[in-house]
Amino acid sequence: MISLWMDAFKGNGQGCKVKCWIPLISSSAGDTPSDIEMRKKFLEEMVRRMDEMTAWERLQLLFKLDDYGNLHPELFAVKDGFFVGALVGAVGGGFKYANEAYTKFLRTHNAEMFQSFQQANRKMQDTVLLAFAKGAVTWGSKIGIFSALFFTFSTIITVVRNKAGFMEFPIAGAATGALFNLSQGLLAAYSGSIVGMILGCVPGVVNLSQAYVTNISIQEKRMWAYNNFIKETRDKMDAFEGGRTQRDIWSKLETAHDHALKTARARMEQEATMLSRKAQLEDESPSTDPVEKSEGQTEKKKSSMDVAVEQAKALRLKTER
Repeated sequence: MISLWMDAFKGNGQGCKVKCWIPLISSSAGDTPSDIEMRKKFLEEMVRRMDEMTAWERLQLLFKLDDYGNLHPELFAVKDGFFVGALVGAVGGGFKYANEAYTKFLRTHNAEMFQSFQQANRKMQDTVLLAFAKGAVTWGSKIGIFSALFFTFSTIITVVRNKAGFMEFPIAGAATGALFNLSQGLLAAYSGSIVGMILGCVPGVVNLSQAYVTNISIQEKRMWAYNNFIKETRDKMDAFEGGRTQRDIWSKLETAHDHALKTARARMEQEATMLSRKAQLEDESPSTDPVEKSEGQTEKKKSSMDVAVEQAKALRLKTER
């Protein structure tokens, strides 16, 4: 029962609103004895604060969501009870209706009504499957709603009393049975309350037997459930924070990678522009000066004449020899 004005660990006596049902305190491998003692003190302080609250305040707190939209831990039993009851009812009701449909089909049909064995078998399978689905929906919804009502009433009684024990189970069973049969009349509601009280004693006896064998009271089990819920929620929040940190790292890496790509692309475009401009300037430059061109041709002629003179001298020397 968090979401209270807790000042257990505030030296100045000022309260601080905890915005979730559980504190950010959980057991881990690196815990010190002081951490364990702190959690123990917090649970004791939580129980003491719940004792100081009125029954109506605790009941209002039961059906409130925390700032993260989470249900109260006490209501988890209602949700689990509904799903388990619906599953058991669906399986039991489905097989019950399927068996009845199979027996009725064999009793009301004969071989002359069908053209072949395959047609008769297909018709029987369709009938049995439809009956199974009908029974699963009918009994699954009934048992699921009955279980949810039972655990809702038992949870309300536990929160109002602020104590977990045996009495809430038969009382919850009686209230559930009466409410479940109220549409059939007062006599049916009274009979349903008696049957519900008897059925409600079964989980009460089981809890008492378990408490006797394990030497752990039902109230201590309730506090342990709170502590386990604290640990599981803390682990989930740690995993969420780790995933968010990993996502932030990848986001930063992607941003840096995109920035580097944009910078490299801009540099390449700039170099390509400079090269194209340089080539364009070379193409547009004027041709060589005519004077320089004529001088070059003269020098070329001189060099060719020198070569011819050298060749003539060599030929003369060869002839003289």
